[in-house]
Amino acid sequence: METFAVPGIAVAIVKEGKVVHSKGYGVREIGKPEPVTPQTLFAIASCTKAFTSTATAMLVDDGKMDWEDLVRKHIPFFRLSDPNSDHLVTIADLLTHRTGLPRNDGLWYGSKVPREEIVRRACRLETTHTIRSFYEYNNLMYTAAGYALGLASGLGYEGFVRKRIFGPLGMKNAVMSTAEALASPNHATPHACDLNLKPAVVPWRNIDNVVPTGGIVACVEDLAKWVKFQLEGGVWKGKRLVSEKNLEVARTPAIISTLSDEAGLPTISAYAMGWDVSDQMGVKVLAHSGGIDGFASQTVLMPRQNAGFVILSNGMRPAAAALMRGLVVYLGGFKPVKDPLQRTIEDETKALDERKKKVHDALAKRVEGTKPSRPIEAFAGKYSDAAYGDLEVAACGGELTLAFNGNRYRCEHFHYDVFRIRPPWPMPTEDFTSISFEGGLDGTVATAHWIDDDWGIDRKFSRAGS
Repeated sequence: METFAVPGIAVAIVKEGKVVHSKGYGVREIGKPEPVTPQTLFAIASCTKAFTSTATAMLVDDGKMDWEDLVRKHIPFFRLSDPNSDHLVTIADLLTHRTGLPRNDGLWYGSKVPREEIVRRACRLETTHTIRSFYEYNNLMYTAAGYALGLASGLGYEGFVRKRIFGPLGMKNAVMSTAEALASPNHATPHACDLNLKPAVVPWRNIDNVVPTGGIVACVEDLAKWVKFQLEGGVWKGKRLVSEKNLEVARTPAIISTLSDEAGLPTISAYAMGWDVSDQMGVKVLAHSGGIDGFASQTVLMPRQNAGFVILSNGMRPAAAALMRGLVVYLGGFKPVKDPLQRTIEDETKALDERKKKVHDALAKRVEGTKPSRPIEAFAGKYSDAAYGDLEVAACGGELTLAFNGNRYRCEHFHYDVFRIRPPWPMPTEDFTSISFEGGLDGTVATAHWIDDDWGIDRKFSRAGS
């Protein structure tokens, strides 16, 4: 926590069917005395995905869904741009990140668009790979999977998860909306880090419309029950809640995801459904990380050791990742090639350096002394994209601002008709995202091209009336 300046962390460890550790460390909000406890609520972000795959396994048990069902059996309007992929895409493909559709997080992030419309818009995006040929992490497809589950169950996603998982496991504090989280007297405050790598309070990010991909908010006391349930193969207090067969389908590697050196030696990781599966120095590890504005989380299962744990933090720097690595080493009983904390420090430094280099390289391409081809006011207006919807560019005081999905960004002139977009939240390093404008045959501004590698945005928005 000191190394990465994270205000608070909560940890629960399960070993051989017992919760052997459940404790909070630090504070819920920087500058305030309220401590983190095992009951403190944190956004678990993408650790939600294992709940979605397990809930799907339960619905397969019920006979209301099958892993190989075509998606359009449950969502009639679902389509992919590639005809071959569209003909083949199944529920299992949505849950294994192998549809061929790139990430496109900019489509949903910060949006108030309803879940059904998010899925409809995702269908208007272009695929970049043939189905099942390439791993492309995709939050939109998990949202679609959860939407399909909600329709097939007749209970909606949230209703099904509450009835079949939260209720039976006694996860009484877990919620699936920002309003419910903020209503709790014991919830953590999210923190991002600034250019000096110091924590700063940021607002809770409302992602209620994409809950199946990352919207669960929970405490380690409740998540210890979830880990125990997973380690016991779908049985809770002697009662089977999901068949071992279908739970194993959800936890079986389906596509190679990364080649890394997680344990200090070359490691191949494969994605199952809501779990990354890897062999670390002979130890089988099922894990998933989570990250959303101001929160970072880790959920880990180590079946052969009959152990697992969950880590929740209210900071974006990789304290949870460092602790996860250390606990895998400790519970796995092996000697790492490199100290887990030192490895994480080096990884963070490398990532920040790469980000700085990217910005440096972009700035080096700037052509000095240029100015926009038109008065600033000429760029103002509403621009639209079939998938992403509307963005609005406004001119005020000789500067442009961009409003999209509830966020407003400041746009600095870069060169010619290209502007650098500045996000309204703290950043650990500067970034470089851009919007460029192009004119039509009549000389008026016709398109706005937004590029943001972090959020997978590379879209040309057409100006209204062009």
